[in-house]
Amino acid sequence: MIPVARAAPLVLPLLASGDDTKLRTLMERVDLSNARTEDLDQIPTLINASLCLGDAELCLNLMRFWADTAFSQIRNPAQ
Repeated sequence: MIPVARAAPLVLPLLASGDDTKLRTLMERVDLSNARTEDLDQIPTLINASLCLGDAELCLNLMRFWADTAFSQIRNPAQ
C-alpha cells in the first residue's frame, strides 16, 4: 500500500507518459485507510487521475473519502 502523500506526486509523470497500466496499478495501491487531513490537498490529484482512467467507481470512492475527511475536520478541527 502506498500513502496518499507518496502516490499523488507519481500521478502526473504517469499521465504524461500515457502509461495507463502503471497509473491504474498505482491507483489500486493507494492506501486511504491511513490517510490524514494533511492529505486532503493531494486527493484532487487522485480524483483527476481516476477521471483520466475512466474509472467512475474509483472517482466516486475518492470523492466520498475527500468529502468525509474534509467535513470531519470541520466538525473536529483538533484532529
